[in-house]
Amino acid sequence: MEVANRNQTIMTNTTNKARALVLAALMVFSVFAGSVAFAGSAAAAAGNGQIAIDQRAIDIGQESDTQTFSFDYEQESGDETITIDVSETLDNGVEITSASVNGEPVEVDNGEITLDASDAQATNDVVLDLDLSDASTDSRVTHVISDSESGEEIEVQYKLFEASDTSFTDGDSGGTIQVGEPVTLVTSDGSEQGIEIFRVDDSNDGDYTPVDTLHTAPGDRITYDTSDLEAGEDYKIAFDGESASSATITLQTRDLGLSAELVDNTVQTDESVEVSAESNDPQGAYTAVLLDSDGDEVDGTEVTGTFTGSGDADIAIDAPETTGNYTVEVTHDDTGVSVETDEVQVEEAGDEDIAVANDSVTDQQGDIAAITVELDETDTGSVVIGDYEDDSYQANISVEDGDDDGEVTVLFNTYLAGMSTGSDYSASDVVSAEGDDDTATLENFDSEQQDLDDLLDSGEYDISVSTSPITEGDASTALNNEDDLSTLILEERSTDEMNLWRASSDTIEEIQDEDAEDQVSAVDDAVSNDGLTETDMVAGSDDGADQLVFQTSASGLEGLLDAAGADGDSVSEQLAAATSSGQVALSIEQTEATTGNNQDPKEVDVTSDSLSVVSDSDENVYYIVFDPSAASFVEDGEFEDGDAYEAELSIADGRLLELDDEDVDGDGLASSSDDYDSVNATFDYEAAEGSFDDPTNVTASENVSIEGETNIAPGSEVNVRIRSGDNTEPRFIETITATVQADGTLEATGFDLSDNAAGDTFTVTGTGTFAAFEEADGNIVESVGTSTPGTDDGTPTTDDGTPTDTATPDDGTPTDTATPDGNGDDSTPTETTTPGFTAVLALIALIGAALVAVRRD
Repeated sequence: MEVANRNQTIMTNTTNKARALVLAALMVFSVFAGSVAFAGSAAAAAGNGQIAIDQRAIDIGQESDTQTFSFDYEQESGDETITIDVSETLDNGVEITSASVNGEPVEVDNGEITLDASDAQATNDVVLDLDLSDASTDSRVTHVISDSESGEEIEVQYKLFEASDTSFTDGDSGGTIQVGEPVTLVTSDGSEQGIEIFRVDDSNDGDYTPVDTLHTAPGDRITYDTSDLEAGEDYKIAFDGESASSATITLQTRDLGLSAELVDNTVQTDESVEVSAESNDPQGAYTAVLLDSDGDEVDGTEVTGTFTGSGDADIAIDAPETTGNYTVEVTHDDTGVSVETDEVQVEEAGDEDIAVANDSVTDQQGDIAAITVELDETDTGSVVIGDYEDDSYQANISVEDGDDDGEVTVLFNTYLAGMSTGSDYSASDVVSAEGDDDTATLENFDSEQQDLDDLLDSGEYDISVSTSPITEGDASTALNNEDDLSTLILEERSTDEMNLWRASSDTIEEIQDEDAEDQVSAVDDAVSNDGLTETDMVAGSDDGADQLVFQTSASGLEGLLDAAGADGDSVSEQLAAATSSGQVALSIEQTEATTGNNQDPKEVDVTSDSLSVVSDSDENVYYIVFDPSAASFVEDGEFEDGDAYEAELSIADGRLLELDDEDVDGDGLASSSDDYDSVNATFDYEAAEGSFDDPTNVTASENVSIEGETNIAPGSEVNVRIRSGDNTEPRFIETITATVQADGTLEATGFDLSDNAAGDTFTVTGTGTFAAFEEADGNIVESVGTSTPGTDDGTPTTDDGTPTDTATPDDGTPTDTATPDGNGDDSTPTETTTPGFTAVLALIALIGAALVAVRRD
C-alpha cells in the first residue's frame, strides 16, 4: 500500500476548479487478493476475492459498464450470512442498476448485498451493471465481503478513471500532444507497472531529467495529465524495465493556447452570456457549458462549435433563469483541455418597454420620415403608423434591435407608402431600418391598409408602439397593449429655389472624400473659409474649369430618389437614375441672348458623369456639383467665353405632383411641362485668365511677395514662379503656391531675393492651373515708395508721412544709379535719387530736400 500511495497522481485541468480537479484525478492503487478466515462452528473457512484484469479499471467516460468479480467461500454454519459492501461505488457517483450472484438477481440495499450462506458456492460470481453517467471522481474503489460469524473481510479493489482520446501503449513511438492534454498510458502485456517520465535535455548532450513517477495499479492503464509539462520540449515515457534512453515513447509538446474571456461580467436572465475564446488549433472543435457556483454544469447550457481559421470563437450561452454567479467552461474537444472564465453575475431582467424618442416627427410629403424608437429590456417591438379607420392607411411594422444599442430608427418612405398594388416595389422599399444590424419590417404590405391611389396626404398620423408582436400582419394585440404614442406630421412638399456657388476642384474633392454623413459639414466649412462662394459666373478653359454648384432647395424628393436608385446607391446615382427615368428633369441650356443668330442654343447632356450630389436631407437642400470641363453636349458644342446658361431642375413625377390621371402619361410623368414644379438660375461662362502687376517692383529681401488677380474660383491654387533675367546674377528660379481669395486676388509670399541687388530683373508667371496667366516683368529696386497721405505729388515719404531727407548724400550731390529701363536693359546710367524715378520726379525730390535743409538751418 505504501508503494501504491507514493504512485498516486492527481489529474488537474487548466481550470484549477474543484470539480475538474476531482474529475481528472487518477488514484492509482494496487489490487490485492485478500485471504481471510470465515469462522464457523468448528473451523475457519478459507477464502479470497479477485477481479479479472480487464475489469480493474473502469472508464467513467462511458455511460455504462458491467463489472464481474468473484470470491471463494467455505460454509461452516447454515446460519451464516455474507455481506458484500458496495457503498464506495455508490459514493463515487456510480449507480448500480442491477446485480446478480451466481446468476440469481439480488437487491442492493443501503449499499449492501446480503446473501444466506446456503446460497453461496465455493466460488461465487458477482455481476454488477453500472451507470457511469454521473460518476464524478477518479479513484480507487473497494468492495468489502464479510461473513456474519467471524466478521473477517475480503477486499476486492478496482479504480475509476477517464480514458483520453490520446493513448500510447508500451512499445509505441509516441507523438505530438498539447500541454494539458490528458494521455492514457497502457502496459503492453496487461500487467501492473510503474511508469517514469523524463524530459530530454538537448542543451546537455541529450541528458534526461526525471519529471514524474506513475503506476498503473490497479489495472494496466493510467491517464496522465500533462499540464505540468513544458511546451516545446521532448519527453520520454519509460515503463518498468526501461531506461530513459531505451524508452520508445517520445512525446513532443506544444502550447494549445486555450483562453476564454467574458464579454460582459454582468448579464440579465433574458440575455446571453457571451465569451470570446482563442486557441492555437484553427478549425478545432470546442464545447462550452455554464457552471454554477458549485462547479456543476447547468442543464441545457451546453453549446458546441469550431474555432475560426484564425483560432477565434465567439460563444453565446443563454443565461439561466436563476440569478447568481456563474462561470463558463470551454473545452477543446480533441485534447480535453479546458479553461474557465471569470465569474459572470446573472441578474433579474427588468420590465420590457418601448417608446418613441420624440413627441412628434415632422417631414414633408414624399420624404423619408425617420422615426426612432427606444427599447428597454427587449430587442423587439412593434410600430404602427396611422389608423386605417381614420386615415384609410395603416403601416404595421415589426422592429428588432440587432446591435443592442437600445434603439431602432425606422425609415418610412412616404412617397412609396400605399403603392402596394400593381407596383414593382416591395415592403422593404417602403420601410427599412437605419444601420446594417437593426431591422424594420412592414408586415401588412399586401393588405388593403396599404393600398392608396395617390401620394400620402399631408396631415397628422398616429405612431403607436408596443412590446407586443404583430402576428401575421395583424397589429390588434399591439394596439391593445400600447406602450407609447407619438405623431407623424406630414407637411406639403415644395420646390423652392436654386442658388449658384462655385469652388475649385480640390475643394469639391475634399468635400466628396468625406463620409456621406460628414459632407454637409464639409460644405459649411468650405463656405466659412471662402472655398465655396456664391456666384453668377464660372471660369474655364480647354484644360479645366471651376466647379459649379447648384444649391437646390426642394422638399419631398428623398423618397422618389431612394425608389429610383438601387440598394446602396449614392444620392448622385439616385439622381442620375431619376433623371434617366424622367421623374426629375435637369437641364443646362444656353440663354437666348447669347445664342448666335440662326443658331440653336447649346444644351448640356446632364446624364453624363459631370454631376455629383451632396444631400442635406435635414434642410431639404441638394448641392448638385457640375464640372463644365467634364460635360458633354446633346449636339456638338462647347463652353465659350461670353456664353450664358440657364440651369433648371424640374419635378415631372405625376405622383409627387399629385396630378390627376388624365394629366399623366403611361410612365406616370406629367404630360405637359406646364405642370412641372421647377427652379432655375443663370450663369455666365468666362475664359479663365489671370495677371500680375506689370512691371512688378520688389526689393532684394528674404520675404518677397508677388501679387496678382484672376477670375477663377476662390480657393484655387496657383503656382507663382519668378525667373531671373538674362543679365541677372546670381540667377534664380523660385515657385510658391498662392491661394485665390474671395475677391479674386492672390499673393505668393516667401521668395528669397536677398542675394540679389537693385537693378536685377526677372519675369513672373502663373502655372499649375487651367487659367492663362499673362507673364509680367519684374524689377529689383532699392525701395518701393508710398504716397504721402492726403497728397498726390509723388514725394517720397517715411512711413509716418514725413518727406524723406535721404534723397542725396549729406553733401547734396546726386548719386548716379543704374535704373532698369522697363525693357530689361540696365546698361544706361540715370542721374536720380531713387531707382526708377523720372527726371521730373528727381527734380521734385531735390527741391524737397533743399526745403528740409533750409528748415534745419
